[in-house]
Amino acid sequence: MVTENIIIEHTSSFLNNNTLLGVVAGSLLSFLGLNWVEIIKTRNKKNILKNSLLSEVYSIKLFLIETFGEYIDKKYNFFPKMIITQNYFSIYESSCSGLGLLNKSDVMKDIILFYNQVKQFIEMLHVNNCLVESHVIQCGIPIGKQKVYEYKEELVKRYNNLLEQSEIIIYKLS
Repeated sequence: MVTENIIIEHTSSFLNNNTLLGVVAGSLLSFLGLNWVEIIKTRNKKNILKNSLLSEVYSIKLFLIETFGEYIDKKYNFFPKMIITQNYFSIYESSCSGLGLLNKSDVMKDIILFYNQVKQFIEMLHVNNCLVESHVIQCGIPIGKQKVYEYKEELVKRYNNLLEQSEIIIYKLS
């Protein structure tokens, strides 16, 4: 009887140790599996964000070249009145909080700087429109003509800077 009790206690103790070991192993594997899924999800989000921003930066670069290139290349004295109504920043604006996924602070800094400078460039175009309108309204009198020319020079500098920045970002995101 004593022998039977020892065997039963030993067996139940053995089963409890194996059960505990099984629970720990199962929990660990489940934890590792969930972490692996999260790593894959994060990697996919990062790739989607990277490719989306790459496409948007490239689109902005093409927009700049197609819209303003001829006024720079042909050495016009001024930028004509241009009205920009399309939002070229939808991807950036919708995913700005996810820029941390890129894991590179210099790329994040370049992207934020680029978008801010493109927005400033567009604001400068609004000022240019006012200068061009005031010059055109005065038709025969060249009031503000020099100001329009000087402002064009600043727009050209900003334009060239934006093209350089877009190339850097495209290279870093590729």
